Amino acid sequence: MTAADRYRDDLDTLRALAVGLVLVFHFSLVPGMKGGFLGVDVFFVISGYIITRKQLPAALEGRFSLSAFWVARVRRLAPALLITLALTLLAGWLYYLPAQLESLATQALATQAYVANIYYWRTVNYFGLQAKLVPLLHTWSLAVEEQFYLFYPLLLLVAARLKAALFAVAIAGITVLSFVLCLWMVSAKPEATFYLVPTRIWELGVGCALAIVEWHRRSRPAPAAGLPATVGFLLGLAAVVGAAAHYNPGFTTPGAYSLIPVLATALMIWLGASLSGWTYTLWHTGALRYLGRISYPLYLTHWPINVFAEDILQDNYHWGWRVGGLLLSVAAAAAIHEWAEKPIAALKRLTLRQVLLPYGLATLVLSGVCLWAVLSQGAPQRFSPQVLALAQGEQDRAPSLEHCIPQPADRQAAWNDPTCRLGDSTQSVTTIVLGDSHAWVATPALSAVLKAQGQGGRIVFHHDCPPLMGVHLQDGGRDLCQRHNTSTFEWVLSQPALTRVVLVSTWIQGQSSLTDDPLVSPTPERSRALFAQSLAKTIDVLKAAGKQVVVLGPIPGARRSVPQTLARHARAGTPLEQGLVFSLAEHRARHDYFFAALPAVAGRLDGYLDPADIFCATGVCQVHRGGKPLYFDNDHISVFGASVLEPALRRALAGQPSLLTPQPPAGASTTTR
Repeated sequence: MTAADRYRDDLDTLRALAVGLVLVFHFSLVPGMKGGFLGVDVFFVISGYIITRKQLPAALEGRFSLSAFWVARVRRLAPALLITLALTLLAGWLYYLPAQLESLATQALATQAYVANIYYWRTVNYFGLQAKLVPLLHTWSLAVEEQFYLFYPLLLLVAARLKAALFAVAIAGITVLSFVLCLWMVSAKPEATFYLVPTRIWELGVGCALAIVEWHRRSRPAPAAGLPATVGFLLGLAAVVGAAAHYNPGFTTPGAYSLIPVLATALMIWLGASLSGWTYTLWHTGALRYLGRISYPLYLTHWPINVFAEDILQDNYHWGWRVGGLLLSVAAAAAIHEWAEKPIAALKRLTLRQVLLPYGLATLVLSGVCLWAVLSQGAPQRFSPQVLALAQGEQDRAPSLEHCIPQPADRQAAWNDPTCRLGDSTQSVTTIVLGDSHAWVATPALSAVLKAQGQGGRIVFHHDCPPLMGVHLQDGGRDLCQRHNTSTFEWVLSQPALTRVVLVSTWIQGQSSLTDDPLVSPTPERSRALFAQSLAKTIDVLKAAGKQVVVLGPIPGARRSVPQTLARHARAGTPLEQGLVFSLAEHRARHDYFFAALPAVAGRLDGYLDPADIFCATGVCQVHRGGKPLYFDNDHISVFGASVLEPALRRALAGQPSLLTPQPPAGASTTTR
């Protein structure tokens, strides 16, 4: 038996560490552990190492078989993946509303085609709130690996011609180029850098390079066991866990920070076979090794379980339920491993045709189900007309205006784009609407009011970014919000034709997300103080430039998605608003920093609207009127909701502000969304 054939059971425990970090992060089991997703980086290094370790000797001798490689990949990946997809689709059929099932089926198709990373790159921010609602989001990493293994076998095919030294140079060059590309792109294109193969290759490449170095040293003694190996290994372990524990959103990943878990993993692989004594005993514990052996199905099953549990339990999804979700994930993974993976692995010497035929049939059936769900728009026949009408509220949103978000390379395009116009298009633009996504969803009403007044307007917005001067959001040092606000306000101040500025936002960022340094974690106290300072500064600067300033206060919102919850309650026959609405007092308490800052600037405003005056007039904040949702999610108003605000908007833009709302009474609830 060659060194490449010997099974490295220490790597099973390393896999257990990787999947454990991911589980702790996703199930929110340890407060402050925000970097558990770095376990995926650990997986990438292990994967590159194992594949190269297995295939390099045959490749250098000209014996590498592409068909055998793909037989092994399909046998390894397909059983657990297809079972997980089938069970997730079944859960979606039983629980999801039509739009959700249609989305899930689309995700499943992308997953089966191993392009999930590309799909999610275009649709989902991995670190955003939306991610918690995407059951197959975690399959992006599976797609990265398989796309890497589309071209890597081609290098292995020509390895014998390249010879060992040139092959090593090629892998080293690809790894370095990928890392440099990653560093270059991570600030400008963070989503693409996170999801796509070119900026992830270096992590797999480190594992590949480690296996090549190991092969070159095959005639030399392995790293000596004893104290040096133990200390080095423990340092690597501490670095991996420490990187996950001390991560904060101010760090860019993947990037320079990712070097810590990647290089530490390589160190642990290098020294793992040389452990001895108590370190060896602990690292080779049977339970840990078994957890590593089921790490692949465990990784696949845990996230759908977590997403469905959080969606169903909502505010009741406490620590105990999360532990239960983790244990259920382990049980599901063990069942898949014992009853599917092991029996299939026991079938020896299967040809490519013998593997691809059943795999192709299973994929065809599953894809057919997904296509039917997509083409039928989520199988709406499962629900009554009332449920469907309520669920349809998710689609009642303003037309997309993503092109009105200025891009760093060409901000002028958004500022001058004629499709970002509001109101009367025959009139010159005198009103500019600035804000976050809440400005976008208010555009139907804002545009209608401006048109009725015979005025022209324009919108420029940026998701998650309040229209305030001098504040930062912690975003890995990219400082996108601050840069957007700086350039946008400079442009507004340079345009004398813009005589009125309307500021629209959720304003929730002021509660605890604002900082004066993008690399420093915000605190609630500092965030609230910064909000009051920046609101006053923004209004003062605009007024000094001769602009009228109108502010729209925070939208009350709801505890969870309004259309989905209303539809599910209608389906179950429970009161529609049960567990959904906020009281006016709760709304005031959640935004107490806003209402505390408002009196200081009220006298300088030319218009103000508090949406709670309309939505919470009875003391309870409405989420629907006559069965029509006022929101298309939990806090973005629908087109119908915007129309309800329209009369009050007309008064605010005419300089007739609502009465300023007093601060919340002492002792009011501070429940947050």
